[in-house]
Amino acid sequence: MPARQFSTLQLLVTSTLMVHLVTSQPPRHTYDLTVKYFADVSMVCDHPELNITLATDVLSLSWMFPDGGVRDANTRPDRRFYSLLGPDTSRDPRYSAYNLTAHSVDDRVFGYYTCIVVYSRPEKPPAVIRWGLNVDGADFSELMETYKTNAIIGGCAAAAMLLIVGGGCLIWNIRNNRRSDSRNSGGEDKEVYEDAEEVPKEKINVQHNQAYSSDIETADGDIHAENGGNGFSVKM
Repeated sequence: MPARQFSTLQLLVTSTLMVHLVTSQPPRHTYDLTVKYFADVSMVCDHPELNITLATDVLSLSWMFPDGGVRDANTRPDRRFYSLLGPDTSRDPRYSAYNLTAHSVDDRVFGYYTCIVVYSRPEKPPAVIRWGLNVDGADFSELMETYKTNAIIGGCAAAAMLLIVGGGCLIWNIRNNRRSDSRNSGGEDKEVYEDAEEVPKEKINVQHNQAYSSDIETADGDIHAENGGNGFSVKM
């Protein structure tokens, strides 16, 4: 059987096995990753309880993607979004799909990634490692901190501006009231002063008029008296 046909058959068997394992029981070994947008993240087909790189009976490693597709060392994923690499401690081709890296994480790569470890011994069941990548959403902690800082700065600036404007309005109002009070008090003093000046003049005029009227009455009396005495004389 040609090597290409064998790889296709092996992939088909692995895919069927993976679907069966994933749907029949939940994986024992799980990870949850929450990363920010456009970051790179690596997922390894291993677990501390398994120590895949130290095992000598590993037959193959395969990954099931969120869309249901299966990828291994022979069927690599789209290089624009993923890359498959072996561990740094081994160059064995069986481990070529050990490390799956997702590049520039966005909504298209969110979901569960399941790695199936198939052993060469039939009595040893396959191992399943599942990675959840931003299943509950991306990491916005850094963005929230940025927004929080900007909100604090904006709030402080707004409070300072409000304080300056409010203080300016208060000072202007106080000064305007003082000027109004000064003008009102100055007008009343002027009116009182003018009244104080006019009162003596009126009194003087009244006194002069009264004196003039008295002189006239006296003169008239003298004239009538002289006429009564059959004489006519005018006293000045």
